[in-house]
Amino acid sequence: FTREYGVYSSGSSSPPSDRSKAKRNADGAGTGDDSGMSRFPETRTRPGVCIPWERKRREMPEILGNEDLVRRVWEDVDAFGNLYIWHCLLSF
Repeated sequence: FTREYGVYSSGSSSPPSDRSKAKRNADGAGTGDDSGMSRFPETRTRPGVCIPWERKRREMPEILGNEDLVRRVWEDVDAFGNLYIWHCLLSF
């Protein structure tokens, strides 16, 4: 509201620029071309994964036991890393 209709005490009294007047939805999300996740490039990593099993498998020596068990354990441990990153991001 202040950006659209008012001014800050230390700011200039000029009207806001056209860029700051982007249309907004009821939830506050922008509706312009430069808003949303569409401007970010897609990642090659699946959501919730830090290091994919396919990349980690290339770094490891030959697995003599059950490879599916090793993969499942790796993906579970990797998920904890992703959870930690999100916890730090959202908590602080």
